Amino acid sequence: MVFAKHKNLTFILIRIVLLTLLCYNVLLLNGQSWKFSANPHPGETDSLKYLIRNAKNDTVKIILYEELSKAYRYEKKMDSCVLSLQQATEINIKTNYSLQKQCWEVASIDYILFEMANYLESLKYAVQHLALSEQLNDTSQKGEQLIVSKSKKKR
Repeated sequence: MVFAKHKNLTFILIRIVLLTLLCYNVLLLNGQSWKFSANPHPGETDSLKYLIRNAKNDTVKIILYEELSKAYRYEKKMDSCVLSLQQATEINIKTNYSLQKQCWEVASIDYILFEMANYLESLKYAVQHLALSEQLNDTSQKGEQLIVSKSKKKR
């Protein structure tokens, strides 16, 4: 009787482990399918542009422009990525939507311009980023800005 209970328990544990491994492999393979493809969602930029044109709410437009910038960045279209973030920032400033989001958008523009070796433009956004960080009293953003600034000086 005791042996039968242990055998049953062992069988259940083996099934749980195998089921867990199966789920893990399925999730892993799903994750790799989009990571290694050239474009995870063909036409995503076109879809986002369509949604932006038809969006009536400025908050939705801000979010869509940010998503469009991510799609452009994934496609390695850095100029378009920066332009999308600039448009999101303009709407954010115009509507006074969120100072925190504005800070993140400016920081993203700063970093992308830096990656593109457009140091003069990057520096302009770095100054804005630091000012917004101080206005928010966001120490992590200030620290990030100082780290990026120091790496810019080394180049």
